[in-house]
Amino acid sequence: VWALASGAGGLQWREVQTAGEAPPPKVWYGAVATSQGNWVISGGSQWQFEESGLSDQGVVWVLELSSFSWSSMRPPQGSPLPDVLVACSIVEVDQGILVLGGCMPHKLGVVPAGQNAFRQCLKWYVPLTRPWRCDLQTGQWAQEAASARPGDVPEPGDT
Repeated sequence: VWALASGAGGLQWREVQTAGEAPPPKVWYGAVATSQGNWVISGGSQWQFEESGLSDQGVVWVLELSSFSWSSMRPPQGSPLPDVLVACSIVEVDQGILVLGGCMPHKLGVVPAGQNAFRQCLKWYVPLTRPWRCDLQTGQWAQEAASARPGDVPEPGDT
């Protein structure tokens, strides 16, 4: 974790030492700073987009910014889980987070030569009408019902 601080010499980056178990290295995760002073992250990939190597599906990682202490919330056994998402957006909601959009490149695999790669990649994207909510008190995930008329939200690939 790095912090940007302003001082007499201008802006300077400094590495921040953290406590607790940090999340595994990942890219393209979703994150939000909460009103409770936490940095919450979910999703992401270890670059290759391989679902089989994931050990933290549905896990929400929390960095308490006042103490720089990591903790994690694992979902209850057998509870519903969102797909592993990369490049998703996260917003804070009452006692939780809402995960919107994102993509699932691990679902596609290798596209054989000669196939329309663009058409295949449309399978990656999660419609914005299928958000997931995580209760930050219990770690429980639930898919929310989003209301929209069909013309309000474009389908993947619409331009």
